[in-house]
Amino acid sequence: MKILNIKPAFDDMIEIEVEGYPHAQPVFPADTKAEDLPALIKAWAVKQNEVDTINAQAVSVVNPTLSAKLKALEGTEI
Repeated sequence: MKILNIKPAFDDMIEIEVEGYPHAQPVFPADTKAEDLPALIKAWAVKQNEVDTINAQAVSVVNPTLSAKLKALEGTEI
């Protein structure tokens, strides 16, 4: 896991781009100390992995059948 990018976010926060997580970026206070950031990101990654597992399980369980009327709307100008 590697820190790819650190950029300002909102309300005195920073957003971190982390290798292996293109779908989620942790956000921390801008005054976070450089020496503390690796441990914070590792802790965030543990929680993010749990969330990713839950989401993957939900996707594999939920596969709704679309009605013909809904499918018929594809390509319809609205």
